[in-house]
Amino acid sequence: MRRIIHRFCGESRGATAIEYAMIVAMIALAASVAIQAFADGTVGMWEFVRNEALTKL
Repeated sequence: MRRIIHRFCGESRGATAIEYAMIVAMIALAASVAIQAFADGTVGMWEFVRNEALTKL
């Protein structure tokens, strides 16, 4: 029993995998937010161009 507890406490592969998964999730979230912000800006720019073109016609 003591050996099992010692092995369990000394195991770090699971913790490392969870840490990497959390890092990947944070990067994915940041990328999603950045893409959404960029998309909103691009849509706004093209709406402005369209409105300007329509008023000049």
